[in-house]
Amino acid sequence: MSQLVGELPSPLTDGSHRYRASIYADQLPDGRWEAWLEFTDLGTGDCALTGVETRQHDLRQLLGWVRGLTPRYVEGSFARARRRFGEFAPAGLVRPHRRRTIERS
Repeated sequence: MSQLVGELPSPLTDGSHRYRASIYADQLPDGRWEAWLEFTDLGTGDCALTGVETRQHDLRQLLGWVRGLTPRYVEGSFARARRRFGEFAPAGLVRPHRRRTIERS
């Protein structure tokens, strides 16, 4: 089950649209974690996902990676997601897994 591990506090803009950037992760069978970014159009709900952006040995390291994301990195991820999906998929179409939020202490 995919888990929400982070969200950027401010939306991204591309001129006419605003997007929420969320970071999701899955735990792999060997215990490692892999994560990707999802960009959701705040007006339409359409979204685009990156491929896997990182694999980390444990959840603590993954959350450290999330905290270290820079605006420049996120902008690059946004461009990769748009290329991957040829812009954005209609709302509800791109939902690869059920999701839950990781509680952080």
